[in-house]
Amino acid sequence: SYRPVSLTSCLGKTLERILSNRLHWYLEAKGLINVSQAGFRKGCSTTDHIAQLDSDIKLSFNMKQCTVATFLYIKKAYDTVWVQGLIYKMAKIE
Repeated sequence: SYRPVSLTSCLGKTLERILSNRLHWYLEAKGLINVSQAGFRKGCSTTDHIAQLDSDIKLSFNMKQCTVATFLYIKKAYDTVWVQGLIYKMAKIE
């Protein structure tokens, strides 16, 4: 990809970090993020999902059941987001 390089000032980076921390705190406090969501959360990563999947597979194997999993790779999914609709939905969050 040919994205331009942009330099953000220290003040801008600080404000971004403050806003990000407050937004994450608010979403966590209001329960607006599903507990199974691991992406972009502090202390969580994709390895959490891999460990959970491994545990589920072993459990179903021991119970002589099968496990079905679907994996999606959505490239550039957020490039097509309807921005006005997203802003409207975010404004309606209590």
